This record gives sequence, C-alpha cells and structure tokens, in this order.
Amino acid sequence: MNLQRKTLPRFLLVLAVLWALPGDPAHAGGSLLGLDFTQTMPSPNPGEATADLVPKRWDPRCIPVEFRLNDTQDPVPDPTGLGALPLADAAVVLQDALDRWNRIPTSFIDMRLTGTTSNPGFAHFDFVNEVTFRTDLPAGVLAVSSVASLCEDAELPDGLDLDGDGDSDVAAGIATCQDADGDGDVELPAGWYAAGTILSNDVLFNAATFRFATTPDNTLESVDLEAIAVHEFGHSHGLAHTLINQISATEPDSATMFPLVDTDDPATQFAMRTLHTEEVAFSSFFYPEGTAAAGPAALQPGDIPFAEVFGVVQGTVTDGTFGGPLVGASVTARDQETGALVASVYSGHARTSYDAAARSQRLVEDDPAFHFLDGKYALPLPAGQYELFIEAVDGTPLLAEAANDAVKISAALGRQNFQPDGFALPRDRAFEVRPDRITPVAVPAGRTVRRIDFISNDQVTLAPFGSLDQLGFPEAPGGTFYAVAFPVADLLATTGEEPFALTTGLFYTSVFDSSVAPIFERALLTRCTVQGTAATVDLAHPLREVAPFVGREGDLTPFPFTRTVSLGLQIFDEARRGTLSHLCLVLEVPPPPYAGISAVPPLIGLDGQEGQPDNDTMIAGLSFQSDDGELFEASPFSNFLFALVATPLVRE
Repeated sequence: MNLQRKTLPRFLLVLAVLWALPGDPAHAGGSLLGLDFTQTMPSPNPGEATADLVPKRWDPRCIPVEFRLNDTQDPVPDPTGLGALPLADAAVVLQDALDRWNRIPTSFIDMRLTGTTSNPGFAHFDFVNEVTFRTDLPAGVLAVSSVASLCEDAELPDGLDLDGDGDSDVAAGIATCQDADGDGDVELPAGWYAAGTILSNDVLFNAATFRFATTPDNTLESVDLEAIAVHEFGHSHGLAHTLINQISATEPDSATMFPLVDTDDPATQFAMRTLHTEEVAFSSFFYPEGTAAAGPAALQPGDIPFAEVFGVVQGTVTDGTFGGPLVGASVTARDQETGALVASVYSGHARTSYDAAARSQRLVEDDPAFHFLDGKYALPLPAGQYELFIEAVDGTPLLAEAANDAVKISAALGRQNFQPDGFALPRDRAFEVRPDRITPVAVPAGRTVRRIDFISNDQVTLAPFGSLDQLGFPEAPGGTFYAVAFPVADLLATTGEEPFALTTGLFYTSVFDSSVAPIFERALLTRCTVQGTAATVDLAHPLREVAPFVGREGDLTPFPFTRTVSLGLQIFDEARRGTLSHLCLVLEVPPPPYAGISAVPPLIGLDGQEGQPDNDTMIAGLSFQSDDGELFEASPFSNFLFALVATPLVRE
C-alpha cells in the first residue's frame, strides 16, 4: 500500500519570561515559576549560585492590572492580504479576552485595557504592560506573554529604579500600583514583596507571520485573535501550559492553556475562547475570592467564595524506579461520571543552578538530589468524584521544554520516562500489574483531601521506534489495519528472561482536525508471524480487544490489558515452548464518514519517511499495513509508534 502521509501544521503559543529578573523562562503546570535567590548559596557547579523556582503572582496592590495597546500600527499588519484588522476592533477583542478571566466568579483577578502606548520599537521590561503586534518573534510562534518577576523577597524602598532606565519604579505615599509621576509607566507602592511577584507583563502577537482576525477560518496563516489572547492573558496572571490537549472523546478540544493551535480548524479556535475547568480552577486557586475582608479578594456583588465551589487534592509523587521525589509528573483528575479530564498540575518543588555571567540556568549533572526538593502537589478541583493518575511529560503531547524548567531538568536527568499510573488503594506501589486500576477520590467543596500519593511504576517498555517524524495516513480507507510485530524474544530479553505481567499497549494516535477525537474501529493484541516483508496476523482470535478504541490527539494512548499476570505467563510459556514467535498490536481504521472540517480518518505516528534514509532509528521492517485484514505488507520507510509495557514478576 502506498498511502499519502502528511505532517500536520500546529503553531506554538509560547508562555515566556523573556525578561525575568534575572534568568531564562521558567514555567509549570498550574503556575508559572520564577527564580528566587532569597536563600541562595553556592551551587555544586563552580562559580554558580542556587535559585529556588517559585510561583509568579500579581500582588493584590497591583490589581486591577492595567494594559496599554501599542498604537503605532493601525491597522494591525496583515501578511496574507486577506484583510487587515483595524486597531480599534482589535482593542475590543482584547478586552473581551481579558473579560473571559475577569468574569470568573471565584477569582479576584481583574485585567483591563486602559489606554495606548506609542512604542516604535519592540516591547521590553519597562513597567508598561504593553500589548503589541510589533514583534520579531520566530515564524512558527503565534504569540508570547512575557512575565517579569521579582527574584528575591525584598523590601522595596521609595525611589528604587528596577528596570535601570533612570526613573523610579517604587513610590512612597501610594497604596496601589499606578502611574504616580505621570510619565506613562507604573510605580509600585513602597513596601515588602515576595519573590515571584510579577512586576511587568508584555503580550506580543506575531503579526509579521500571521493574520489576526475576529472570526477564525481554515486559512493556515489566519488565526482567531480572541482565542490566542485568552491563552496569553492566562500567562499574564500566572497560569502555565497544561498537558490536557483532549478533554474527552465527546469533548475533543484541548484546554485553553494547551500551547499548540490548529490554525486551519476554525472549530478548535472557537473552543479555545472558552475557559476550561482547569483554567477556572487555577485562576481561582491563585486569586481566591472571599479570602480577605478588604481589597480585591473581598467579596463584591456576583462574587462566589472559592471554598464554596472548590476543594483541593494534595499529595506527593515518588520515583518508583530511582527512589526519591519525582518532580514534573503531571497529576491529572478525570471526572468519574463523564470521563472528562478536569485539571492537571506538575508535581514537586525544584531548584536550579544559575550562571550570573551567562544569565542562564545550568544543570548539575547526575544530581537529582540537588535539583528536586520534594514531590508535593496541590490540585484544585470543583466538588465531585474523580479518578486521579500521573503521566510523564515525555514529548507527547507536550515537550518538557514547553512545560516547566523543573520538568526540563527532570527530563534531562532521565526521570520523564515512566508510564501512566492511576491512584489506587490501599496504597500505590512501584511494581503494579494493573497500573490502570484507579480508586475514585471524593473532593468536597471547602476541604483539602490529603495523602493522595503516587509512586511511578518501575516497568519495562518495548518501543521499537525513534522520534516522531510525521503522521500517517490521511487517505487510508475504512477497514485499513496497522500492525506492529514484537518478537517475543525481544520481550523476554527486556524482562530478564523471567515471568512478567503484560500490562499495556501504547499507540501514538492523532487527528487531522484538532476539534475531533482519534477514534478507531478497534484495538487488538494478538498472535502473529512474520515472513520477510509480510505478516500473518490472527485477527479472529485476539488475546485482548477494545472496540471502539478512543485515542488521544498527538499522544501515546494506553491500551490497558486485563488479567495481566495470566496473559504474561501465557505468553512466557508459549515463547519458552517455541510456539509463539511474535505478538502484534493492531489498530483498525473505522468506516467513513469522518468528523471534522477535513473529513479525514484518525492517524498514527510514524518514525521515518520516504526519501529521507538518515533516520534516527533503523527501520525495523516490523510495521505492517493491510487494506483487507489478510495481506499485511511491511512499511519500507517507517516504524509505527506502537509499544508494549510489561512488569517483571521476579525482582533481584
């Protein structure tokens, strides 16, 4: 079979701290992070200092947050020629985006577009919260929210110049952040501020590459301004990127704070305008209504106390393979009744090594004990019943660099390679034969549910592929089968030639249009044999089967097996007797019609592509396609991204 392959366009929304004081971008699930040198000490790296990573927040004295729109480009530049947006219309849309956050009844955040600024250059750290379409962003980046924060606990005195422009940024005699001297920038009230306090925020839209419009369409370079602005203003008050890129099978859109956007799918852009439960929960958790007698956090008409709606789940995540705290695991809550993903947060507190001369963070090689302070997490959730699980930030669907500096450190130290694991009583363990088993957790409003603790699973994974290079196959007819054959000798080698529980299959699944879910006709684990470039696959007698199979967009989707111990022992026995040579993981494409504006079937991930022989991993010849379920032909150019996961039953 020679089916057309296509790499899908997704453009990046960057939450950035381009001008942190000092340092590189740092951000986390739930909260943005900044550098804290308050308790600094020498780093294990010579000549460097330690810095904790702390959450970024606006001080209540600076709420409402006032933004100014750069008026030096009117209309907004339009690189496509499809029609430029008048700046006045853009201002209306931007305030609508701010109001999406302002209208959360349990959050006291208040952000306003209050005027204009005439900056002929690029935005920079200057105590003007600038919104601008004048940027030099990379071509693939839609927008950036640059959040500068204070890098140590400090008593800020009257007259202090923080941005180095010769003008005071701190004033005595004022109680709120304001332009006290009338020169166009904001001054802070003199007094004490915590490390992580947001000092200034600029929001940049890449109008040099993209056309920003008030209505989304299916033009690749044209994008909905309100959708992108809602996302960026989430960063403006401290929220970070989320791992949730598919809420459920029936609600396939991502959460608003997921950082990739399908710009040729109008439906997904419309959905991005509406805040997901995670955004509402964390905005409320960071700025909780009803927690002060006066000021922004005091209840006003229409406000609802945070504690009347939300509870909080707390716990720790421990590394089941290496021991010690696991920083950067994504702890996610799924609604038990609807199956929808509700909210997620990255675990742990971390610190970094900082090179002042280079103004950059450094890794202390092979020393997680230095970087990882603990594995604690706190996850706000509306009152309800939830299934909680952890997963790694392993590049699908989110790169570690896009998630969190702590996650990036964790990945660099080899800690982001564990498989998903559910919370189950009586206690979580490192060696589980049913990692998909989950005990529901009740979360009452106004309560903290403690000791929801995880230990990541110490498992082995047979993944005969390299990097994701493209997606296949958008022109596959209904009834097409994709199969990967796993030599049982390789499986036994990974488990030390000892008995094992076969726990999970993994399929990299995706879609052409982000507003639909990748739903396959069925998924199977079955016996198969390989003869040269052909395979015989036993579709009639599968060992395990799920129909239909709901995949995750741009992610390795788990296919959990039942009776995992008996399944593994059966395979182990057949392999030792020589009656089983290969196992096959199989996906079947459903019949049309297909949902979405492009009407394309669900897709799978491919490693390698025709015409590019220098692949990062050898093409194994164990990935097969069939259009009738009878003849399975090897793919000559690709490894399909399918994997098997097992738990050895014998431990040293």
